[in-house]
Amino acid sequence: MRKFLIMLGLMGICSISHLKAQITISDARAQGAGATVTVRGVVTNGPGEFTGDLRYFQDPTGGLAAYSPEVSSLVRGDSIEITGELKDFKGLLEMDPVTNVQVIMSGVNVDPKVITIGSGYTEANEGLLVTVEQVSIDGASGTFSGGTNYTINDGSNSGEMRIDNSTNLPSTPVPVTAFTLTGLMGEYQGTYQILPRATTDIGTEGPGISSVLRQTNIAKTGFTVEFDTDNDGNTIVFYGETDAYELGTETDPAMGTSHSIDLTGLTPGTIYHIKAASVGSSNDTSFAAAMMATISESSGEIKVYFNNPVDNSFNFITPAVYLNNSIQDTLIKYIDEAENTLDIAIYNMDDNNGIVDAINNAHGRGVTVRVIVSSDPGNLGYNLLNAGITKMKSKTGQDYGEMHNKFIIRDVDDPAKATVWTGSLNFTNQQILSDPNNVVIIQDQTLAKAYLIEFEELLSNKFGPDKTDNIPHEFVIDGKRVELYFSPSDNTEQKIKDAINNADDDLYLAIFAYTRFGISFEIEDQIDAGIFAAGVVEDTSAGQGFAYSVLANSTNGSSRFFLHDGVPGDMHHKYLIVDPNNGLADPIILTGSHNWSTSANTRNDENTLIIHSQDHANQYFQEFMQRFSDGGGNVNDVPFNPVLGLEDADNADEEAFLIYPNPASGQLNVFRTADQDHPSIIRITNVLGGLVYEDNLTGASNSDRLQIDVQNWSPGVYVLAIENGRQRSSGKFVILPE
Repeated sequence: MRKFLIMLGLMGICSISHLKAQITISDARAQGAGATVTVRGVVTNGPGEFTGDLRYFQDPTGGLAAYSPEVSSLVRGDSIEITGELKDFKGLLEMDPVTNVQVIMSGVNVDPKVITIGSGYTEANEGLLVTVEQVSIDGASGTFSGGTNYTINDGSNSGEMRIDNSTNLPSTPVPVTAFTLTGLMGEYQGTYQILPRATTDIGTEGPGISSVLRQTNIAKTGFTVEFDTDNDGNTIVFYGETDAYELGTETDPAMGTSHSIDLTGLTPGTIYHIKAASVGSSNDTSFAAAMMATISESSGEIKVYFNNPVDNSFNFITPAVYLNNSIQDTLIKYIDEAENTLDIAIYNMDDNNGIVDAINNAHGRGVTVRVIVSSDPGNLGYNLLNAGITKMKSKTGQDYGEMHNKFIIRDVDDPAKATVWTGSLNFTNQQILSDPNNVVIIQDQTLAKAYLIEFEELLSNKFGPDKTDNIPHEFVIDGKRVELYFSPSDNTEQKIKDAINNADDDLYLAIFAYTRFGISFEIEDQIDAGIFAAGVVEDTSAGQGFAYSVLANSTNGSSRFFLHDGVPGDMHHKYLIVDPNNGLADPIILTGSHNWSTSANTRNDENTLIIHSQDHANQYFQEFMQRFSDGGGNVNDVPFNPVLGLEDADNADEEAFLIYPNPASGQLNVFRTADQDHPSIIRITNVLGGLVYEDNLTGASNSDRLQIDVQNWSPGVYVLAIENGRQRSSGKFVILPE
């Protein structure tokens, strides 16, 4: 009956007089590209439910798309009359341009057409809202990535589902059990694909896990798994070192929508498969899966190097290190120290700097060496590698971009030696001696194991869109939160946007290739909100790129954003610095191989690190200020009034204090030892920056002591800071499991 009423609503209004002859959508589709038509239909997607200016609409005879700013304000349920020219956009028949659109009524419901994968992916269904039942996703794990296609199957046939960046689906859990999929039937270059509009189009049974699986309280022997559900359910977590979840199950029978389970007795430096479940009152179950890891026994030392001059006058923690024409020596030394394994994923290398010889020498002394490079024929060094080295070039084809990584994993099985080398540097003379680049070296076994998962996925000939989100993303390294993402599987662009939107005071960027104007709009919004932003871009389109022009034309943009013109070499960095001068915020450095480009986001193989550390953010800030000055910026325009954060003011002597016992188990004593005549604030945070305790210390005494009950606190590393308005000092303590 409802569909019949919709038809009456659409057809009955035809008695209203109009200048243009209205036809059905089916008749319009039959006329094909080039025809100008007037049709009526009900809109099936609105703002935030697919690309902004694209709307789908349908009548009882068929579906159609329209792409134009004229339709951007339309919402689901709008009954419209629309006139425009039909065109073929990579296989999708759409109306573009739209010359007239009128909303006749609102709130009209459209039931999706139920189809099967085997018979429903057809031209007749293009443009329609459809539903396919009891499907699963091949290789389901982790969270959805925007701008990514997923293969769904019903046990007999398979088809494509695409997650659009503009929906609320990116970064939500990928269902690991069968579900009902609703979406718009689109087409791209001959491939039909269902486009879900929102999380509500992914219809799983049970309470519905509505968040990513979160990992908190990360320690060497355990961590906490948290998640949320739409409806009440219990809490179940399966875990193991394989996807058989062989180590067991932890359960909390309490019903609710916020879920938390502590896993204890785990092994340091180990990656675990986690599957969460929640069973509702009707015994329906929802599932989600992720990878998580414990803290390693490694040193956690993080070193940062630059191959071009830096401005150390902006140092207030650790001077940034400029390796003057010697960064290749550091790399060769790093390779020479390999004892057991050496896995290299590098876009390009030549034979002008001794690096190939170092790799061959490592192989010659018995190190197991494996190398993956881009398919670029200019990889001259690749052809000179020893015959016994396992080596391969990346996959080619229209769906694949470049194997653009720049990382090395060394001796992953030894916690004292396991190390990752990464950054923006390719192994060529031009990159080493001229183009501004950065290198990060981290001695941490857990991180090395995560990189190894990606490396072995590439080695199995899975590149670009073939990969899955199958690594842990959260690490604690030397007490610092570190995040790791690979492209295109891990939704890296959204992580870049998240970092931008988390800025409290300022942000700085140095990017080689920059075409993603969506990122620019996020930065522009932050500028309008009062955030100071500046950047240097190596723009190969001589300033005509839209993404760059958004920034250059923003508030004060002409004096804060510069092209790297007239400066020797290509500015090859791909980094973002957030709040480096405000230790009370969350200072970060985001770096790696990922340019802010469409290829990096959708096709290339890339790696990105996000290090939450004021020390390392400040080192990159020293490098940025030199690039900013070289590009024409006035360093005096950049706000520089640093406030030390929790971990970087340990040497402050005006507010010295003792923490005991450390490790703690029941009670923590804080004893301020320096003379003070003013009050102070004490704050305690976990390693992810979450505030867990806050109190005041009175002044006028050198024996202020505070006793804190930590008996029920989760095991892990905590940071305690004392602040008096002029000075901060901090220290770390550990709470052990009972």
